[in-house]
Amino acid sequence: MIGGKGPTLDGDDGELVPSLSEAPGSPSSSPVPQEYDETSHVTGYTHFYSRSSPSNIFDRLYGILKTLHAQFDVRDSAFQISAKLSTESGVMKFVAQIFSVKDSDGLLIVDFRRRMGDPMQYTKTFRTIVGDLSDSTVPDPRAEELDDEER
Repeated sequence: MIGGKGPTLDGDDGELVPSLSEAPGSPSSSPVPQEYDETSHVTGYTHFYSRSSPSNIFDRLYGILKTLHAQFDVRDSAFQISAKLSTESGVMKFVAQIFSVKDSDGLLIVDFRRRMGDPMQYTKTFRTIVGDLSDSTVPDPRAEELDDEER
């Protein structure tokens, strides 16, 4: 297990969990993710918005991380996945967490934070993950607000 709390999903005991929704304590039975607070997070370019369910996003992230041969664990109560993977430039660690957006009628933000490793490789991995989830992403709602302000 990589730090954090929750079940290890990389098969430490030799058994792979077929789907995150079937894992003990899966977020599918958990309450809605906590609200995103921009003041407590570094504003960056490694997040995306979605209107999919949190459990659907978690299942999809689980599958993608498996294909990347990542070791990871889940803090289901926080809708958070910590991942560690070997890349061509060395070991990389990052955290992905799902938040609800205040007053948004079901909009979620999926925030990724690099913890260790090459920043360029991290960006490449993030883009791969978002590309695989492109059918679940929606445009940044703030982009429209910014466009209106510039006019």
